[in-house]
Amino acid sequence: MKAFDKGMITLSFLYLALPTMMFLFGWLKPLYAIILVICLSLSVFSAIQDFESVGLFRDYRHFMSEAGAPALVAVLIVLLWVGFSGIGGFSFQNSDFLLRNAVFHDLISYRWPVIYSYLNQGGFPPYSGHEGALVYYLSYWLPAALVGKVFGWQVANLALYLWTAVGVLLTLYLFFRHERKSPLVLTIIFIFWSGMDIVGELIGRHIPFWGEHIEWWAGLFQYSSNTTTMYWVFNQTITTWLAVMLLMNFKNTKSILFTYALVLPFAPFSFIGLAPFVVTYIFLGPMSQGNIQKLSKLKPIILDNLKQTINLRNIVVAPVIIIVFLLYFRSNPSNLGSSGLLWSAALGIGTVKTLIIYLLFCLLEFGIYALIIGDVFKRNPWFIVAAISLLLIPNYYAGVYNDFVMRASIPALIILMVYVSRFILSEVTIYKKRRLKIYLLIFMFIGAITPIQEISRSVYMRFYHPNHLITDEIGTLSILDAKRIGAIKIYVGNDPNKSLFFKYLAK
Repeated sequence: MKAFDKGMITLSFLYLALPTMMFLFGWLKPLYAIILVICLSLSVFSAIQDFESVGLFRDYRHFMSEAGAPALVAVLIVLLWVGFSGIGGFSFQNSDFLLRNAVFHDLISYRWPVIYSYLNQGGFPPYSGHEGALVYYLSYWLPAALVGKVFGWQVANLALYLWTAVGVLLTLYLFFRHERKSPLVLTIIFIFWSGMDIVGELIGRHIPFWGEHIEWWAGLFQYSSNTTTMYWVFNQTITTWLAVMLLMNFKNTKSILFTYALVLPFAPFSFIGLAPFVVTYIFLGPMSQGNIQKLSKLKPIILDNLKQTINLRNIVVAPVIIIVFLLYFRSNPSNLGSSGLLWSAALGIGTVKTLIIYLLFCLLEFGIYALIIGDVFKRNPWFIVAAISLLLIPNYYAGVYNDFVMRASIPALIILMVYVSRFILSEVTIYKKRRLKIYLLIFMFIGAITPIQEISRSVYMRFYHPNHLITDEIGTLSILDAKRIGAIKIYVGNDPNKSLFFKYLAK
């Protein structure tokens, strides 16, 4: 079955690279686009060739006997899960879709790059009398938007649903590839992985109603469940999951920086959150290597990893991708909102209260899980980096709604999930471990209330309010009015030709 594995790895790299190629062709001057797309294509080909494929099963019969039926059930569950996210317009769409659908509309309706003319629209400085450019993490929509340019809005939504489902299935395949456990069980863990938000809500003396969004119980920050990120910010989530799972399956560092760079076009904050794990890989080896090695054994590992890392796709193509997209995002610095250290921002609330909330947040969102499995993985560098990252991330805020905390935490939360699932699914050899598994399962069931809330709200709205499936009142960002100005400030860069990207790189 190596051919099947090779095919899935190929699809995973193409899934990350194709939207970036489309952006380069759509936004850059033709000569720059052609050169970069050729370099990117060659890098993808090399990355696929250097990826070590494995034969998970002896043959097709072995596959069907070991994973066939559970895998098929897992696929059906994923298709339903994605369907109830609102992606594709098959089910209720959360309020974030209001702006994301406007971006999707404009990517379909306008030529790329998307430029708005506000020359004859007054009353909303500084945009009135100027041009604006759509500047956002929009790469995820590009394949479906291209379909929409040919076949229209409805087909574009179907394409977006299929694109998302494929991304999730690739992620879960890589999860299965790494852990070699039941694909059905791993899928269930993945969908219902979450911190214990319900406990935070109850401590705050609030009993949530059925289907209520309960992620914001801490007020200052949020670590989102997998279902929450899928149902609210899929455009930043799917590719981050996929890149993390690819990184976990690497056996060498030949494509590590290149793969890392492919995250930036989709999710800048997740790109930052993934950085510690990239550094950990280069200096301490892959996740499969296990515990931290003695310094005498570590030196040759570091030297070998650094030697493997030095190639054109890592030290040339990856930095170019990063520079291009950083310049593009800098064309609209307002979409980052304010930023700074949390503790300086929280002085008005009171640092003692903030500290209590922070400690409770860390305990409920990841700390209890980490403490239970910590004795087993305390010498594993990946587990240590994940725990430290999740402790540090809330101490900084950035973005209009503190997006940094919510999105920079995605890689660490996924990696913690992998270790928790490994602990749960490992063979029980001692009573203490059996008892800890029971405790861990209880806490995971409590945490599962968060994704159940998200899914149940979507199911309820789908069947009892079927006329409100697509949140599409804004429609476009090309009109300056009171309804759209808040979105325009986030998604549109004013006077784009004054920025380095649009002045020198964009067509």
